[in-house]
Amino acid sequence: GGLEASYLARGYARQFAEMVNQLDELRRFDPEGFTGQSIGIGAMVDCELDEYVSTFYLLPCCGGMELEIDGREITIITPQSPIGRALMRKIGGENYTLPNGRMGKVIKVL
Repeated sequence: GGLEASYLARGYARQFAEMVNQLDELRRFDPEGFTGQSIGIGAMVDCELDEYVSTFYLLPCCGGMELEIDGREITIITPQSPIGRALMRKIGGENYTLPNGRMGKVIKVL
């Protein structure tokens, strides 16, 4: 029991340290507006995939977290994620392809 608890505690400590690093990274992050520009870190993007519209916020960390702003669900993605890689440098109206072959379309970049 004691050894397992020690491993578990060490794992939680590492997770906590990573969260602190991510929070520091977000505090230093200064997003720009991306309207009319290609997608990069800091862009909020409306995308269509399988006739469903999703909103993504491309950040340097915290991928997978979901926020609700003004009744709108926004998923944070990173450039390292499959969707993040597919969207980088795209512009509004452009199609993108996910690694699994599914295709989508960038509706709007904010």
